Amino acid sequence: MGWSAIWGQENRADSLIESATEIAEGILIQEIDTSYIRSYSNRLSLRLLAFNKYNNIRFFDNSLSNSIRYRPDLGVNLGIGFVYKWFALDISANPGINEDNIASSKYRDIQARVLTMNHYLRARYQYYYGYKIDNLSDDVLNLNGNQGIRTDIRTIQIGLQYLYVFNYGKFSLKSSFVMSERQKKSAGSFLAGGGFHMYIMDADSSVIPRNTELFSDTRSYFTQMNIGTLFASFGYMYTISLGEHFFITVSLIPGLGIKSGDYRIDKLVPIEPSFMFRTKTMNAFGYNSRRFFMGLQLVANHMYMPLEKDLRCSILEGRASLYIGYRFKM
Repeated sequence: MGWSAIWGQENRADSLIESATEIAEGILIQEIDTSYIRSYSNRLSLRLLAFNKYNNIRFFDNSLSNSIRYRPDLGVNLGIGFVYKWFALDISANPGINEDNIASSKYRDIQARVLTMNHYLRARYQYYYGYKIDNLSDDVLNLNGNQGIRTDIRTIQIGLQYLYVFNYGKFSLKSSFVMSERQKKSAGSFLAGGGFHMYIMDADSSVIPRNTELFSDTRSYFTQMNIGTLFASFGYMYTISLGEHFFITVSLIPGLGIKSGDYRIDKLVPIEPSFMFRTKTMNAFGYNSRRFFMGLQLVANHMYMPLEKDLRCSILEGRASLYIGYRFKM
């Protein structure tokens, strides 16, 4: 009886392992048209990269046609990355290359991406402390010196987005954004998916300066804003192969969602649920050969949503990165 019980457990364990392996292979390994896509997954790719992340928020008063935009200090991160088989990892840090315009500014920006032949998944957590007024539609503020600096503004963003690549047999998402493949012939694909996004903004005083007539509605002078959104996206991406090794990738992935939340003036006031519009774009161009590769990637996410009758909000975040790499035969 003892041997029977142990044998039964081993059979069940083997079946679970086999099922898990089949599921993993179904997600990570798909058939491709080798006349369109060349795989380098059996080579170890190492790359050096330099990139800048941006995170802006803009408020609009439609009745007065005024707006104000905030952004944190700009900085350049340097890093190293590698790709082998299905696994890719980038490690980076800021060596102190930044503007230093905002005293005591801080940020934590953690992002993770999973790219397979037909799946794209991005998760992120961003915390920024310290902003500056970057743009005004009306010259109503004197921004000399430190008058445009807001060391009291803090923001948190948490998001998750998934996209499915329909034409993955002939179109390679990884050739432009992971560099473990090469798009041999020009091709494109529709993409569809969805996700959620949470945005929290907090300040010690009104985010919109009270000593101006920049905005007409007194409900614009809030000190805290919390917004959550759910959305669906559908778009198209195309890679143009130039000669044998050069490429250009462009995309536009708009989305429609619903948002809800609240803001604080003297007390918390609910923001009525309503539709919001967003768009994502992933673009790249560069050189990609069997051993050497280099290029530029530009990724941006833009959200536009109503808060009150005449008050609108626009959130823009993304990344611009330069890289150069080499593949080693394993």
